[in-house]
Amino acid sequence: MYPEIPLPPKPILTRWGTWLEAVEYYAEHIDSINNVLLALDSEDAVSIDTAKTVTCDISVKNDLAHIQHTFSCIIKTLKSLQNRHLSLSESFEIINSTVEQLNRGRGKVADAVRAKVDTVLSKTLDMKNYKGCCCDEWVDGNYNAQGKLGAAVLGNAASRVYQLLLYKGKQQHVTSTRITPAFQFVVQANNYATFYDDQMQNWSIMFENNEDAVEFAKEIGLARSNSAGEQSDHNFITQDLLFGVGFGACEGDSVEIRYIVYPLSAGKIGQTSHNGWGDHHANHTIPPFWLDDSPHLLQHVDVRPAAG
Repeated sequence: MYPEIPLPPKPILTRWGTWLEAVEYYAEHIDSINNVLLALDSEDAVSIDTAKTVTCDISVKNDLAHIQHTFSCIIKTLKSLQNRHLSLSESFEIINSTVEQLNRGRGKVADAVRAKVDTVLSKTLDMKNYKGCCCDEWVDGNYNAQGKLGAAVLGNAASRVYQLLLYKGKQQHVTSTRITPAFQFVVQANNYATFYDDQMQNWSIMFENNEDAVEFAKEIGLARSNSAGEQSDHNFITQDLLFGVGFGACEGDSVEIRYIVYPLSAGKIGQTSHNGWGDHHANHTIPPFWLDDSPHLLQHVDVRPAAG
């Protein structure tokens, strides 16, 4: 009977993905298995009678169908992450997609699985931003080319731990550094930026275009702010996004400054709440575009001499 059906899988106790594979097998073939059992004599063995009872139980069939529908994505995720050729960004995308699918599950089992996943992910760093770049390492007074790398900002909002990572593929981490309020990410001309890693090694990276350079620098600034928490000595953090050109303003000069203000909620950037020009002295800290004490991202866009 049923020669086309393969033999049942053998789950490995310490590899829970194999248990889900077993669930998929029995969810697809439980009716066929039940027909085979019904052809056997229950008096030949207690196990036959027990197996018949289980396969005839409608609640078992429903549970198998529910687990298969809700959690089969985990099997695909585990197999996909075993691919050695995946980039770090692709790995994060797979994990995020799986979490989204698990969040659609309903019931006590789904709630328990979500809680477990949240606990595991709360102890890991999530990818906030990643870009391709060309990288140079400062060695013995010269920059040595390291070729095309990936640059990523990783972070965990709960623990306020943030990190800048340079990597080559999923398996090779080139260098990393902790992002704190004091971290210096120096923006330079022609889409370049420099920083020191945790071993005080200097690195220079060049982004593929101006948009990537600005977006990555903005994410660095956000990470520096989020890592500060409620520290009173880091209420105002600045981060250059573009390399300045032209003459600098001196103390006492009157200039017009254009700002774009974004509210920050749960460490993320919200919609623009202010976009415009204003007259300010160069020694004036920041304009009071808002009246409440909620956190904001203030993006300085341009400066020009004040009229008159």
